[in-house]
Amino acid sequence: MLIILNGTITNLNYKINMQEYIIECLYFDKKKPAKIFVWEEEEENPSIIEYKDNTTFQYIGSFKVLHIKYIDDINEIEVSDIRTYEAFCKLVKNLEAKNIRMLIKGCSLQYSMVKALKSTMFTVKLRLGNEINFQKDKVNIFEKEMDVSKIVTLEEQDAFFNKWLDSLN
Repeated sequence: MLIILNGTITNLNYKINMQEYIIECLYFDKKKPAKIFVWEEEEENPSIIEYKDNTTFQYIGSFKVLHIKYIDDINEIEVSDIRTYEAFCKLVKNLEAKNIRMLIKGCSLQYSMVKALKSTMFTVKLRLGNEINFQKDKVNIFEKEMDVSKIVTLEEQDAFFNKWLDSLN
């Protein structure tokens, strides 16, 4: 698959097990289309930068590293990590810095990724006072969010997650 962005050709044909998602984003209150590509690569001794504090960890040995590439008409952003949650948060943070909000469940207020699962592409709906029903409430992080007003920052999602946790007591 060849992608042309600003005259530059990007070849994604060599990626094994690549998944592609076509999504919508908000950029200064205007909707625009984008594509997301997700794949894993086996890497030796990968260096991973944490999204919260920018510390670098050097892993020793062979690891599956998840890559997520975002492409729209202007931007091309690629992030990676050995944990899906961390890679996704890196992507969201990069897009937030450019005033781009993905209109997906993974960025929706009442949804939270299952952080403990190393390679999950799912998010679950949180209902105050109720435990998670994984059979009923699990959706792909890149599933479209129809209600634009529910799209929030990572910090707002974390605050809602903590509120949900407190509501279980």
